[in-house]
Amino acid sequence: MQKHPRGVKKVGFLGTKYTMEHAYLQDRLRAHGLEVFAPTDPQEWETIQKVIMEELSHNVIKQESKRVFLEAIERLRERGAEGVVLGCTEIPLLIKQGDVENDPDFPLFDSTGAHVAAAVEVQLGRARVEDYRP
Repeated sequence: MQKHPRGVKKVGFLGTKYTMEHAYLQDRLRAHGLEVFAPTDPQEWETIQKVIMEELSHNVIKQESKRVFLEAIERLRERGAEGVVLGCTEIPLLIKQGDVENDPDFPLFDSTGAHVAAAVEVQLGRARVEDYRP
């Protein structure tokens, strides 16, 4: 098993409805040795999708929508997630590290930030694209 940030081996995944109900992005994480699971309730997928597309994509931030995401994160934690991948570029507009009320150190992984950091490392010659492939 590969070494992962903060020792996390099981991650929850939040993203658009399509990325939660289809495994293509989750499979990329699995290829790196992670156990990955997303919400399973189609109604929850619809609610998250609506917030992403109708609010966050238009830079509309609502506290009640933040609550939706925090409740989804809590359900993933209850299923065994040791961290949650925020797998859509807009989600970090709403949810930040430290927002999980009972555990502000609970790892939230900003996929946009991770991609940017990796691109910078490659451009500066400190890493190769191949370093990020499983």
